[in-house]
Amino acid sequence: DTSEWGKGLTKSVDKLHEELTGHEAELEIWKGPGGAFKVLRVTHVLRAKVCSEKSKASGKFLFNTWQQFPDGRKRARNGLLSEKLCLKEIPIEEHLRDVCSRAITEEEMQRLEASTFMITQDDKPPNYDAEYKCPVKVDTATMLEHSAQVENSASYPGLLTLYHLYTVEIECSGL
Repeated sequence: DTSEWGKGLTKSVDKLHEELTGHEAELEIWKGPGGAFKVLRVTHVLRAKVCSEKSKASGKFLFNTWQQFPDGRKRARNGLLSEKLCLKEIPIEEHLRDVCSRAITEEEMQRLEASTFMITQDDKPPNYDAEYKCPVKVDTATMLEHSAQVENSASYPGLLTLYHLYTVEIECSGL
């Protein structure tokens, strides 16, 4: 049942289609207890402790407190930087530095703001600069842990999801 998808803090059917066609997720059929078949979404997620050399020495790293959607909705994150991996980036060990660099750029780590910052309808959007280069550079990327969890997806209610979680430490310059 997808009737609640795309409402509140959930994602739409179109967004799942984008994940699948963009190779950020795949669907598998699993046989559950009693022989019933279930659709399982499988995704691989980078979770990164992002730090500078100086902040690492004092045990500090960046923490993602919240996310704002393009339509203005906001949700609490309270976790490490996270980025879905493309299936072609697995095994991650063969692509670790490139994946970490992509995560820093795509998650816009180059734009650090106060935790209270928010764009509203009345705000003028930032100017787009096609020549802009992210000043944050990955110096080292270290794999810390790989774990797997199966749970009901918060993004797609009712869809069971297998999350492959790769926790890494990314030491950067330019923060």
